[in-house]
Order: sequence, then C-alpha cells, then structure tokens
Amino acid sequence: MYNTEIKKMYLDQFENEETREVYSRLFRKASEVEIEKEKDLFNFGEEDFEGFFKSTLRPKTKESARSYCNVLANYVQWAIDNNHSQQLINPLKRRQEYFYEFVQEIRTYFSYDEKEAIISTLLNKQDSFIIEALWNGIQGIKLSELVNLRINDIDEISNKITLRNDKGEVTRILDVEEDDSSVIEMAILANKEKEYYRLNGTVDYTPNLKETVELSDSKFVMKSANSNRKGSSAGGEKTSHYTIYNRLEMIRTLEEMEEYKDALNTKNIVRSGMIYMALKLYDRDGELERAQIEEICKKYNMRYKWALRDFLNLDMLNELYPFEMKKIHEKRKIAMDN
Repeated sequence: MYNTEIKKMYLDQFENEETREVYSRLFRKASEVEIEKEKDLFNFGEEDFEGFFKSTLRPKTKESARSYCNVLANYVQWAIDNNHSQQLINPLKRRQEYFYEFVQEIRTYFSYDEKEAIISTLLNKQDSFIIEALWNGIQGIKLSELVNLRINDIDEISNKITLRNDKGEVTRILDVEEDDSSVIEMAILANKEKEYYRLNGTVDYTPNLKETVELSDSKFVMKSANSNRKGSSAGGEKTSHYTIYNRLEMIRTLEEMEEYKDALNTKNIVRSGMIYMALKLYDRDGELERAQIEEICKKYNMRYKWALRDFLNLDMLNELYPFEMKKIHEKRKIAMDN
C-alpha cells in the first residue's frame, strides 16, 4: 500500500476483520495510481477520483459504485479530521449519483440462477454441458478433461466423475455434491443427443444451411458430427478443443446472451462456478479466508495464489448474491443472539 503507515493507522480503528479487508483491497488497487500521481488518496481531487473510477475501479453496478464512494469518502474524511490531508473539503461528499456515470455494465461473472437461465435458452444439451462442466471445474489443459470425458466415467451412484488427459490417463476424480448433481444429469443427456441444432436453432434466417447436423454415436460425452468426408471426424471419435471454443463463441453471439457475452468464455465460466462455491463455504464457515479458497482450489485443480482474492471476496459475493448474503447474515445474527 502507498503511504503504508498512515493507512495502517486508519485500518487499526476497525475491529471487524472483514471491514479491514475491504478497505485494504481498495488501497492495494489504488497504490499504482497513487505512486503515479505521487500523492495519497486523501489528497485526490475530483479529476483524480474520476480517473481512478474510470481506469482502475471500473464499477460494474450502481451498488459497487456506491460502495467504492462510501469507502473512499470515509477514508478522505478521516484524513482531513486528523490533519493528514491538505484538503479542507472532502471532494467525495457529494451526491453518489455522480459516480453512477462511471458504471461499466459489463458482466464478467454470473450467478447460479443466471447460469440456469443461460442454459435454459440453449437447445443443445451438448452446448449446455459445456457451461455446466466448466462451472464445475472440468477443464484441463486445452480443455483436455472436457473433450476426453467418456460416458462411462460418469458414476451416477457415487456421484463421481473420472477425469482424463489427452492420453486417456486418469488424472483425478471429481466429487459432485448430491444436491447439485446437474452436471452428471447434463452429461448423460448430452451423450444421448442424436442431432445438433446449428446456431441454437436460428438457421431459418440463414440460407443454404440445414437446421440440424447428425451427431455420431460415441463413448465420449462431447460428440462430433457425422461426416462422410475423408479425413473428417468419424463416429465414436472425440471432438477437439477447437469445437468447444467454436460452440462457446456461437453461444456468445446469440441475441439472448448479449448481457453475458464477456462472461461466456472458459476462464470466466470457471470463475463464476468458483464464486458460487465460495458463497456456499462462506455460508458454512462464516468466513472466506485462505482455508476456504484452498478448498475451492482443490476442487478446481489449481494452485492457491493471492490473485484469486480479486474475485473470491465478499464484495463479489455481495454483488452476485445480495439476497443470499443477506440471508446468511440474518441467520448468523439469529444464531449469535441465541
């Protein structure tokens, strides 16, 4: 953090660890701008804050903009009251609506209910399973876990999915929670599909293009199209990671997906699933710290690193799951009162 000693003095007044973490995260984001301008946030003018909002914070919702404004305004006012700031008037003590104009309504991640809504618009279970699989961390290098997934790797009884690499070797076993086994159900439905609707069934508006293409019988969940052309994929062969990327790109171009076009890539679908798991762990444990993030990393087969906190944090949970977070806090309050 820039001007670390003063910022620590400010943070030390908060007993709540979550509050300190929220402020600390914002201070870390601001440090690069502060170094560039050679001044602390508490000496920022209106133009400085405007640039900070536009280039660094880039709030995606009005709630985020309001939250950022409140946090920064409190810090600046504290600095003024304690003679750390050169300013006499807090430039952030103005109508919060001013900062709404900096909201960039680009959806990077989506919630569980939004994931269900996205899937409900897709005609092909093959496409739906891509979303569901990535959400549950079935990925691997160049999507190897997804393209090499065989129908016999799905164990409905024990709720386990065996994952493989490109050589067909077992790399890990994914445990699926009984109350959220849709990834298993979707895999079975995807493998049973016989036809694939091109462009999600919108080819009526595309001349000289058949509405459907026949899918091959295959031991793999993700199926290739039948073709008689020499050198093309034959029945029973697995599809390639390029096919997965192409299908995702098709989904992103659908009119119904305009709001989520930036979220519907492999990285952000996986991260959206991680955020949902973070919500469940926060409900279970009452905190979202390294232990919980490491548990998420274990499921998603990745190493823990500090950068994960950029999206695995309480701000993100409040943004994507405001109703659920309110219920969690109400439940915790009742438990403490009793």
